[in-house]
Amino acid sequence: MTAMVESLSYQNTKINHWRSIAAAMLIAIAIAGCASGPTGSADGASPEQNSRTVVADWEDVPAAVSVATGQVELAVVDRSNPDPNRLVYELKSIRDEPGVLEVSRPQNGWIPGLPVVLTLRCEVGRFENKKTQDHLLHTLMQRLQDLRGVDAAPIR
Repeated sequence: MTAMVESLSYQNTKINHWRSIAAAMLIAIAIAGCASGPTGSADGASPEQNSRTVVADWEDVPAAVSVATGQVELAVVDRSNPDPNRLVYELKSIRDEPGVLEVSRPQNGWIPGLPVVLTLRCEVGRFENKKTQDHLLHTLMQRLQDLRGVDAAPIR
């Protein structure tokens, strides 16, 4: 009988030992997770990677954004014009993820009616979905290039 009690006592000690180790590991993981690290998105994208430049007509931006967002399965929720040289679009993905698309032109040095260098910048998703961002920027650049200097162009 005493052998049985000693065996159970040994097993309880062994279980408590493993519980202590598991608790210590969880605490270590929690502390490491709270430590501050480099800022940026989950896939390491920097703001510079979320932007592109293209030579295009400023007047074509709303139409090009409408086509590009539809092709990338994003919806334009709101559009604002914080200043005469910048358009900001609030986006929503089909997975209900928020996004922002900003199109800007230089403050001066451009001539109305002529193509100008536009800067396109976007962020899509809570953790910046790099694939969707790249797809949107590429599609928008392509559409703006198709519309440059013409009144209409077929949608590809």
